[in-house]
Formats: sequence, C-alpha cells, structure tokens
Amino acid sequence: MAITRISKNGNEWVANTGDTGVQPGLGAGDKRQDLDTGKKFIRVHNAWEEDKHIQYSVLEALRCYEAEKGRGYSGRLQEACEAGRLFYIANQAAVSTSTGLGTTFTGLAVGNPSGSKKNLVIHKFGYALSVAATAAGAVGISVGKTSLTASLTPGKCLSEGKASQAIATAGQSIAAPVLYSIFAFYGTEATSDTLTIQGHFTENLDGGLILEPGYFVASYTLLGTTTGFLFNFLWEEISR
Repeated sequence: MAITRISKNGNEWVANTGDTGVQPGLGAGDKRQDLDTGKKFIRVHNAWEEDKHIQYSVLEALRCYEAEKGRGYSGRLQEACEAGRLFYIANQAAVSTSTGLGTTFTGLAVGNPSGSKKNLVIHKFGYALSVAATAAGAVGISVGKTSLTASLTPGKCLSEGKASQAIATAGQSIAAPVLYSIFAFYGTEATSDTLTIQGHFTENLDGGLILEPGYFVASYTLLGTTTGFLFNFLWEEISR
C-alpha cells in the first residue's frame, strides 16, 4: 500500500505519494503526522489542514511538565501533604462516648477557632470498636458551632510542616450539634452482650464538609458506650 508524506506546497499542505511518511486520510477527520517536522494534520473536506489544537495541547502538556518539574503524584492527597496543608487527629486510647446529640460530649471532635484564617476541609473520618459495646446504635458525625478547648494535639502529615490551626478534644461541653451523616451501626437489636460494629471503618468525605471559623465536627454514637471506641479525622487547611 502506498503511503504519503504531508508537505507544504504554496499556501496549502498536500500529500506526496510514493514517499515514506504517513498514510493518506480516507475521509474528513482523519489525523496524520509529518514525520519530518512532527506537525499534526487533520483531513478537512479534500485537503489536509494543520491541526493547531493538537500542537497547542502538546505544548501545554510540556509547559505543565516543566512547571511541575516532571513529577507525578501517586495519591490524590499527596500534593496537599507535601504543601503542608494536611493534618490528622486520633484518640490515643479507647474512649467512652456520649449519647446522641447531647451537649456533654465525649468521643473525638475537631474545631476551627473563631479567629482562624483557614477553612478546614474534612477528607476522612475513621472509627473502630475495640471491645464489645454496652449498647446497640449507629456511628456517624455531627457538626455545630462552639469554641473547643484542646485536650489533644493534631498531627502534621508533613513531618516538618507547620502546626495545625485546628483544636481537637476528646470531650467537653458543646452547643447542641446537628447530625451530619451516619456511616455504620454497632450491635444488633436482639442482643446487647456480644455487640460488633458493621461498616467501612473509614469514611471518605472527599472535602464534602468544610468547617469555617467557629465550627466543629464531632464523632456521633446514637447510644453511649463505655471505653470502646477509637476515632480519627483527616483534614486539609485552606486559606480563606
């Protein structure tokens, strides 16, 4: 089969048969490349037209490559981590949990101080039941507006990054929160002596919850439990 080279003839590109290069297009929309110059072409009606869009896309990709020094990110949160925006908190020992949406709270809560210049973008919430629970119920998170008092120190996902502006606590008095979402249940309705937890154990919120200054997010258990739960949060801090 004869192949063609795309070449310039006056003001238009033409196909020269019998030369090494690219195969001729058979219809509108066919795309070919000049092997000498690397330029891209597209078949429009009965003529080859230089495809500026393809060239622009290649140049833009090269520009982005240079801007990022050719690096790729292996995980969707890696860039935020390397920039020092990603933080975490977890109970360091199993805790008793308060009942429902009460104002005397125990569990795990993260708050954005009222004077903060950041928004807290919540990415993940994790939970685990380390012993048989003393009641059956649901696990989730609630939100509210209260200035928290620190009893735990948030960790930095970038080891030598700046400290988090968030406040974390395992328990304090809060304004009545609002239930945000339910992720799992623990126990069964039929028994209370061999209760287990059912669920994904880590819930990806994917930035679907953002805490502005003065607001908090907290673990939620429908019924109180005794020294059984561990919780964790992962979040990103973004300038307002």
